[in-house]
Amino acid sequence: MARKANQKELDRLSREIEKRPGERSGFFARLLGCSRERINRQLVSLNDQNKLYFEDDRGGLYPFDPDNLA
Repeated sequence: MARKANQKELDRLSREIEKRPGERSGFFARLLGCSRERINRQLVSLNDQNKLYFEDDRGGLYPFDPDNLA
């Protein structure tokens, strides 16, 4: 059975991505003191909560804004 995600950690990751758009998952892992794999699992958990992020061609993470689509 999957472990329940720590909501405080998810909220912190979400805030950090919004403050530093374009940084890669390794940057956030170092910033938050965890592994890249954990960051990637947390991104899935955030996605399940309808907090969406996208990754550019070089791996940078950005908040997804559906109102900003061309």
